[in-house]
This record gives sequence, C-alpha cells and structure tokens, in this order.
Amino acid sequence: MAAADGHEHPAAPVARGLVAACGGLPDADDLLTDAAILRPLADLGRSLRPYADRAVSQRFLLDRQFSLLNSALTKITTDKVTLTLLAPLDRPTAMSRKYALGLRSALRTEAGPPE
Repeated sequence: MAAADGHEHPAAPVARGLVAACGGLPDADDLLTDAAILRPLADLGRSLRPYADRAVSQRFLLDRQFSLLNSALTKITTDKVTLTLLAPLDRPTAMSRKYALGLRSALRTEAGPPE
C-alpha cells in the first residue's frame, strides 16, 4: 500500500493487520516479530487483572514487573518493533471502569482545554 509519493501509506500496517486477521496474508512472519515481547506482557497483564470488587490488583509494580516492562520498552524503541495490539478478552470490572473514568477526568482537568 503506497502513498502517492511512493512511500508506504501510514495506514499500511493497519491494513496488513486486517488482511491477516481475515486469513488473507500469505506470509505472517512479520506479525510474529513481536511475539517474544508480547508473551511476557500478556502473562503480566493476566497477573495484574484485579478482582471484581477492586479497581487495581496492586498499588505498585514489583521490581521484576517493572524490569519486564522496561525491557519490552527498550526492545520496542531500540529495535523499532511494531507491536500487534490485541483487544482485552474480558470486560473491565465495574471498579476498573469507575477508576478509569475518574483518571480520565483528572487527566483532562490537568491538561486544560484543547487548543
């Protein structure tokens, strides 16, 4: 998918992802480049899933959890690895939704009106 100037169109990675999701990509090797990064992040995400009556599972990341995130960020930024974004499997808990709405409101207040 090329833009008029011959460079790849910014939407090309999304288009390739959609084609792959529909089973139409002949070679999915490019989509596997981020698997080594995503697997530990998926495990971490599952471990941080809060109970239904809680907004978060823990107040702070443990040193090992922080190290895992830092390692993934370093690989992504240094090697310029594009991550495949996956939708969550479970709906957020009521407490998580309430927490997220409060956080979003606080961030909007802090950021001020849009320019």
